[in-house]
Amino acid sequence: MNIKTKLRINTLFSVVVVIIVSLTLLSASQQVREAIDKHRMADQIGRAIFELATVANDYLAHHEKQASRQWQLKYDSLTGLITDRRFQETEEKYLLKNIQQHHESLKKTFSKLLANDENRSRDEREAQVAAELERRLAGQLAVTSQAMLSLVWQLAERSHAGVIKAQQRANWIVMLLIIIIAVIIAVSSFLLGISILRPIAELRKGTEIIGAGNLNYKVGTGAKDEIGQLSSAFDKMVKDLKSVMASRDELTKEVAERKKAEEETLRRGALLDAINRVFYEALTCETEEELGKTCLAAAEDLTNSKFGFISEINPRGLFDSISISDPGWKACKMSEAEAVASLSDMKIRGIYGHVIKKEESVIANAPGSHPARIGLPKGHPPLTSFLGTPLKRSGRIIGMIALGNKESGYDLKDQQALESLTVAFVIALDRKRAEEALKKREEELEKKTIELTNANKLIDAINRVFYEALISESEEELGKTCLAAAEELTNSKFGFINEINPAGRLDTMAISDPGWEACRIPKSEAMIKIFDIEIRGINGKVINDGQSLIANDPASHPAYIGLPEGHPPLTSYLGVPLKRGSSVIGIISLGNKDPGYDLKDQQAVESLATAFVEALDRKRAEEALREREDQLKKQTADLTNANEQMEQEIIRRMRTESDLYERTKELERSNRDLQQFAYVASHDLQEPLRSVSSYVQLLARRYRGRLDSDADEFIAFAVEGAKRMQELILDLLAYSRVGTHGEKLEPTDSATALTRALTNLQTAIEESGAAVTHESMPIVMADKSQLIQLFQNLIGNAVKFCGDNPEVHVAAERKRGEWIFSVRDNGIGIGSEYAERIFVIFQRLHTMDKYSGTGIGLAICKKIVDRHGGRLWVKSREGAGSTFYFTIPIEEENCYEDGNK
Repeated sequence: MNIKTKLRINTLFSVVVVIIVSLTLLSASQQVREAIDKHRMADQIGRAIFELATVANDYLAHHEKQASRQWQLKYDSLTGLITDRRFQETEEKYLLKNIQQHHESLKKTFSKLLANDENRSRDEREAQVAAELERRLAGQLAVTSQAMLSLVWQLAERSHAGVIKAQQRANWIVMLLIIIIAVIIAVSSFLLGISILRPIAELRKGTEIIGAGNLNYKVGTGAKDEIGQLSSAFDKMVKDLKSVMASRDELTKEVAERKKAEEETLRRGALLDAINRVFYEALTCETEEELGKTCLAAAEDLTNSKFGFISEINPRGLFDSISISDPGWKACKMSEAEAVASLSDMKIRGIYGHVIKKEESVIANAPGSHPARIGLPKGHPPLTSFLGTPLKRSGRIIGMIALGNKESGYDLKDQQALESLTVAFVIALDRKRAEEALKKREEELEKKTIELTNANKLIDAINRVFYEALISESEEELGKTCLAAAEELTNSKFGFINEINPAGRLDTMAISDPGWEACRIPKSEAMIKIFDIEIRGINGKVINDGQSLIANDPASHPAYIGLPEGHPPLTSYLGVPLKRGSSVIGIISLGNKDPGYDLKDQQAVESLATAFVEALDRKRAEEALREREDQLKKQTADLTNANEQMEQEIIRRMRTESDLYERTKELERSNRDLQQFAYVASHDLQEPLRSVSSYVQLLARRYRGRLDSDADEFIAFAVEGAKRMQELILDLLAYSRVGTHGEKLEPTDSATALTRALTNLQTAIEESGAAVTHESMPIVMADKSQLIQLFQNLIGNAVKFCGDNPEVHVAAERKRGEWIFSVRDNGIGIGSEYAERIFVIFQRLHTMDKYSGTGIGLAICKKIVDRHGGRLWVKSREGAGSTFYFTIPIEEENCYEDGNK
């Protein structure tokens, strides 16, 4: 097997090993991802069950169809999750089957709950039975959901154990593969060295022995490669030489032949020595240029040439010089810059181009007269003779060796020697490049090994954080574990983890012990400084920019603000933001890595920061879930006790509710009768009252002044009484019609209603000289005519009960889901003891001769406000004016303000 084949096999074997390693690592990574997917799916099932229970509680609280539809959507989503095929192990299938059974039970129970709600009867006894059934079904829902959460928790614990097991298995596989790769590389390098170096050493030893005159020695190495072929040719040469010298009788006749053979032997010895130099240089040199210089020097020594060069055809079909002899540089008259530029991308033309074109050696002892001549570059030394030999690899031309200026000119022996040397040079060059490729591959493998080791460290750190999130009792323990892992990953001396609190400042979650030991601040003072820290300096830049920051000379950074007194010196700094989505929630800060931080440290801590935020959120979610489970357990116990108490309470409550229902029906009937009575009475009384009033007014017109003064006074009293009675009847009629003849509540501009009321009161306002002002009025849901009447009554009272220079101001303010209207005056005021009495029908605080009226206006106002779902009250002080307030609720789905919806 030749050397080229050995190198190809070795390269192919390396590629196969890399492919096997990659496939093995890919399989291990796939197992880890599958285990993580199982754990993530278990978490999703748990969250879905919790959300399903929350929607069910919302439905039980409000009995809305939207909640039932949401429950069905959540149920369908949970169905898709629990039918996932990721869980294939026996215990996982068993847990999942139990979850599915409970899941079906949830559906049946909720369907019963919906059916019970739809079939709820108005009959009191059946309604009570339906309510009791609803409470029991709600208890079944809570117990079933709790059982499902317990099963999901077991499934999550098992999947998490699978994640840890898969990661440990992957770590062992990586370590085993690294050991196998190292052993294979060492063995292949050892075997390759034995198969090449040992035959070369035997060949060199044989040349020395034969060169000393021992023609009976055979070099034969037994190798079946190029070196073996070379040693066989050498042995044949020695055998031929021995046969020439065998006949002593013809010794005198063959002196010339002997001298010629000796010269040939010396030439071949020199050739072998040159070949050995080339092969030896291939083993010891660092670069291809050094190998080329050794080969060119050997070629010049073999042929007594003054200078020469070795060039290789590049992918563009041009010449790149591998080596050029120093005598050529010394004899060159062109500038060094021009000479260096001519060493690469040279056009293949002229005599040396003729060598490439013919694909065979060319001798030109008169280069100037050669047909392929093109002349020499300006400054090139004169060329008196030329020998060019192509470099071949598997029959393909890859370059050439060119020699020049041998004094006696070149001959066939020079050509043969150079051709033999080119074969050795191509072999040595290929082996050198194969060694460099192998060395580069080894360096890449070593680099990948280091990267795998670092990746394993990062995976181990992330596993520690997630494991700590499962077993730790507090967030502080989780923070300490994460900080310790970050310090180990980056070889940092100390650091801390801070979280942004609701006030926009930093609270410390964890700080490393080395930081405390190196800190000269008293621990009591330092503990005060690790909470509610202002965001500024280098840490502030990391948080405000939302990007990691490396500062290996922190003191020279633009954002540096110095250290607190007693803080240990900071020689290097790495800050990484903690992010939840796109929001920065905190920072991991590390310090004093020797000699400083790099991009790999930043990337490792960024990955760890992502895992820490997820673990922290999971920890907090688990704590919330645990609290919720405790609440559910307590609620389950309370429900059980409540059910027992409810069974005892149900008979008494049924009796009480039955009595209450009868009383409510009686009260509604009585209210209807009273409203009908008030309407009929006020309506029927108007006809005889009009007759009485008409005749009394007729008496007053006809007999005023004809009778005595007492008769005129009595007639005046009768007219005034009839007028007052008519006013009372009209006001009573208006009072009774507030609740029965009102219009539908609709969006109403209160500013328009106020304007109408002021128009109706224009005469009274002008007579009293009152000044009525108002602020911006909103659009509200109201009965427009009743709102006008409400404003008219309140403003009319303010104008009536006024002092000197009356002033009335109307305003509106939105507050807590309602509009609060106010009517303020500077009138006579009301005593605090009468604040409630004035809203009762027919209640007056003044005599008729002082202030007119029936005493029913404020009662009507109270009834209008009650119909609109609001409140009416007064704030007043006698002699200091009054302010009447009333409210109108704001509907959430139709909010109107300043004329805009």
